Amino acid sequence: MHADDSPVSSEAQDQGRKAFSSTRAAGSSAGERARASTLILLSGVLAACVAFGLGEVFYNVIPPKNVLQDISGNKVMIPNQATQLVASTQNGAINFGISVVCLAGFLGAAGGIAQGSRASMIKAASAGSIVGFAVVAGFCLVVMPFFLQAKYDYFEYDLAISIAMHALLWGLVGASAGLALSFGLGRARFLLSAILTGAIAAVAASLLFQIVGASLFSPEAETDQPVSAYWLARLLSQGLLALLPAALLAVVSKAGGKRGAGRRISA
Repeated sequence: MHADDSPVSSEAQDQGRKAFSSTRAAGSSAGERARASTLILLSGVLAACVAFGLGEVFYNVIPPKNVLQDISGNKVMIPNQATQLVASTQNGAINFGISVVCLAGFLGAAGGIAQGSRASMIKAASAGSIVGFAVVAGFCLVVMPFFLQAKYDYFEYDLAISIAMHALLWGLVGASAGLALSFGLGRARFLLSAILTGAIAAVAASLLFQIVGASLFSPEAETDQPVSAYWLARLLSQGLLALLPAALLAVVSKAGGKRGAGRRISA
C-alpha cells in the first residue's frame, strides 16, 4: 500500500480541495461586492446629473397666479402670498419628484445589474421610481404648504423650519432609493438597513447643504426654499442628495454582503 493511498493522505487532499474551493468562492464573492459598490456609486453620479438637467428644464415651470390687489390706491394684478405658496409647493413637488425618480430608478437598476438579472433591473428601477415619486411628490403637496406657511408666520424660526422641511423631504428621497436598491439586489435581509441608510445619508446631505449653502451663497439664492433660486445651488443640492446616499449605500451593501445575503426578494 502506497503512502499516498493512506486514509490520512486522502483526508488531507479533501481538506485541501475544500480550502481551495472556499478561497475561490470568497474571492468571487468579494469581486461581486466590489462590482456592486462601483455600480451603486456610478448610479449616484448619473442620478445627480440627470436630476439636475431635468430640474433645470422644469425649474419654476408653474408660475404663481396673479390676483387683483390694491396697492396705494392702484389696482394691480400681481401674485400674493397665497398664490406664491401654491406655486412653490407644486414646483417643489416636481423638483423632489424628479430627484427620487432619478435616484431610485438608477439605484434600483444598479442592484438588478449587480444581481445579473435583467428582470430585476427593470422591475426595481420601475417600481422604485413609481413608488418613490408617488410617496415623495404626494408628501410634498400635503406637508410642504404647512412648512412654507410656518416660515411666514414664525419668521424668527425660519432656519429651524427650513432645516426640518429639507431633512424630512430629502430623507424620504433617500429611503425610497434604499428601498429600490434592496429590491434590485434581491436581498430581503438588506431591506431595512438600506431604507435607513438611504434616509440617514439624505438627511445628513440636507444638513450639509444648509450649512454650505448659507456659507457660499447670498440670501438671494434662497437655499432655505424647496428649490433654490441660483442654478449653482440647485446643482449642489442635487449632487449632495444623490451622491451621499449612493456612497453610504455602496459601503453598507458591501459590508452586508460579507455577512450573507439571506433570503432573496423575488423579482
